[in-house]
Amino acid sequence: MYAITIALKDKFEQMNISKHELAARMGYTNIMKGVQKITLFFRGEHYDEQLIKKMKKIIQLEENIERYSEFITQEQINNDKRICKLRDENDVLRKEILMRQKFIPFIYRKTEYSRPTSITMVALCGGAMKFNTLREDFMDKSFEDQKEFVSRFIKEDYRANGGLCRFFGKITGYYYQYSFDSVVEYDVDGKIIVDIIKDLILYPSPSARPYITLK
Repeated sequence: MYAITIALKDKFEQMNISKHELAARMGYTNIMKGVQKITLFFRGEHYDEQLIKKMKKIIQLEENIERYSEFITQEQINNDKRICKLRDENDVLRKEILMRQKFIPFIYRKTEYSRPTSITMVALCGGAMKFNTLREDFMDKSFEDQKEFVSRFIKEDYRANGGLCRFFGKITGYYYQYSFDSVVEYDVDGKIIVDIIKDLILYPSPSARPYITLK
């Protein structure tokens, strides 16, 4: 419970008025609704700065108590925000750990359009037209053998698809995502453009398969 809530509640209990009267004096036309908000506030279940502002006009705290309570309350609010931020960060970390554990290498088709011409169809297909997932044991090959295999795959893939990726237009290049954090970039002829690119973030597709985007 916030310090300002405790201070106002303690002072109210020393006053010879009811919550109904307090609600009326705070300007509530719907007294029952006002009483409900006041009750929730005194229980520490509802924090409302406008309510506090109105209440302080009726429940007048001593200046030093008011100043101290507001200072402590702001500290408590800042702490609560920090806790929420840490929880969000932990959620992100847990998701990243799970994605790293389940990572499987794949080949990603770079395309003319970043957004599909039919979002619904892409969602139903899980974005599968953008990538080709490789077997987990593919990583048992040497890195040079991996890159050579990918080069051959790209040449055949580009030819077989007529240089097009369904719903995304022309294929403009390829990425080989060999680890969670790094890729090799190829052109449409299977030639390496950049041997290793770092700082890539993976996002789950609608089917929970991975695909990539630059930071």
